[in-house]
Amino acid sequence: MLFEDLRNFTKLSETTLPYDVVYIVNKYDATCGKAIEANTGRLDKFIGEGIMAIFEASDSIEMNCKRGVKAASEISKQIKMLSQDLRKEISAEVNCGMAIHTGQSIVGMMGYGDTLSRTVIGDNVNVASRLEQMTKAYNSELIIFKQVAKQAALKTSEFVEESGEVRGRNEKLDIVSNPDASQLQFS
Repeated sequence: MLFEDLRNFTKLSETTLPYDVVYIVNKYDATCGKAIEANTGRLDKFIGEGIMAIFEASDSIEMNCKRGVKAASEISKQIKMLSQDLRKEISAEVNCGMAIHTGQSIVGMMGYGDTLSRTVIGDNVNVASRLEQMTKAYNSELIIFKQVAKQAALKTSEFVEESGEVRGRNEKLDIVSNPDASQLQFS
């Protein structure tokens, strides 16, 4: 699963006209959504100015991990271009933080009434969300569970490897972080 969040949204909302904020969020969601879907990901939900996506199209965990990482790299590239356009149009700039985690989770129809939808829950979903939040502290555009990097055959030479403390968890998690996901390379 991939969690992704628009950075500095509170400041952007405070300094930008409401109509422009809606325009930015819609452009941002479309940019990210296209990259996710192009890599066979499924947009699970939009959470404020954030996105949760699931990569489950393949029976191969390696393929799902690789597609998730490729989507993150593509999002990074596209957000940089979107930011250039927005700077010209309305003097706004956007960037993001992303995290990818993998593991067993529960997938099914959840919710109530008209808000019933196919989604995923479980510890690994919570960890992915927490990793995305850690991108701010690590000054990183992308943090991924080290196992994802291995499964995706990602070259991690440009990554910082460490054991990260994930809020709400007793044990540290082996993670890799990168300040610019647009430059990712695969073995």
